[in-house]
Amino acid sequence: MEVVNVVGPGTPPRQRTTGKSKIKFFQDGTRFFMIIIRICTFYSPMRVFLPVSFATFLLGMFWKRATGHGAFYGLLSGTLAAALHHGLTAPANAISLIKGGWLVGGAENVVKTYPSEMAQNFWTAIFAFSVCFITTIIISLLTKQKKTEEELTGLVYSLTPRPKEKDVAWYQRPAFLAIIVGAVAVVLSIIFW
Repeated sequence: MEVVNVVGPGTPPRQRTTGKSKIKFFQDGTRFFMIIIRICTFYSPMRVFLPVSFATFLLGMFWKRATGHGAFYGLLSGTLAAALHHGLTAPANAISLIKGGWLVGGAENVVKTYPSEMAQNFWTAIFAFSVCFITTIIISLLTKQKKTEEELTGLVYSLTPRPKEKDVAWYQRPAFLAIIVGAVAVVLSIIFW
């Protein structure tokens, strides 16, 4: 065997080995992927930011009266509502304050105990979405709209002209393709349910 220094100067040399790797690509890769999924679900910022950003996106895309101030304060209030809800509630059998109840000092003092962590996440998302949606509407109605309808054309759905599909073959129409994709999704859901 050849002795090589594989790290750098000042480290003891190691012997280069030959043989087969002990790493099993699919088995170890799956385990690693599951660890990443567990970390992402344990520290899940998307349960807060996804519903809030979705409410802002919906209003900005489909309501021509939405303003930047409304969107900003809607995002801010929705995030705060999610944090407040998470701080006041906890799932059943929660020991750690990371799972909730950190605002009231522990899981035994919470306002609401949910049967599972998923239920708590679901209700946190509902509160965040609702507060963001309502706040965005109220602030948008109270602030002056700075953009004209001409500037919003192409950005807001109701102001965007829709293309005509009269001279297009049936198999090139998006509605027909969407129906096919939806039907395939339903069939696959039934088969693999």
